[in-house]
Amino acid sequence: MNNLNVRLYEALYEWDPFQIGKGNYDPEFADIIQAVHEFDDVYKLVNRIQEIFQFSFEQIPSKKENVTMATQLINMKNDESCTLN
Repeated sequence: MNNLNVRLYEALYEWDPFQIGKGNYDPEFADIIQAVHEFDDVYKLVNRIQEIFQFSFEQIPSKKENVTMATQLINMKNDESCTLN
């Protein structure tokens, strides 16, 4: 697993959007990490995160939570690409 993926997972691991306990979202977080690599636009990532949680839990975290997390993840990806250049 590359360094960016580890950092993305660590950030996601701290997020417990449905208060079911940390460590209970690994399949969803794997899908979200993949989506981070696919999208550069925060709102496209927000939509994908909502789809992932809707599919798995038949509910979604608040839009504000999703925007906050998506922004953080995109910023981490952008920071990583800046350090590689």
